[in-house]
Amino acid sequence: MYTLRFSRQAQKFLEKQSQGTRQRIRTALLELAQDPLAHRQVKRLKGTDALLRLRVGDVRVVFFD
Repeated sequence: MYTLRFSRQAQKFLEKQSQGTRQRIRTALLELAQDPLAHRQVKRLKGTDALLRLRVGDVRVVFFD
């Protein structure tokens, strides 16, 4: 299992979201922490080899490989 760390900006963003949105993001992040590359919606960001992204509704979660 991987460790999740949030930037201050990400923490503030999550605090402002509705309970339903926070729960969807939390569920997706917990799945992501188990095995990031097994998640079917994870894609590499263009122009970089180290950054990946996961879409959760209208939210884009960006993380390092």
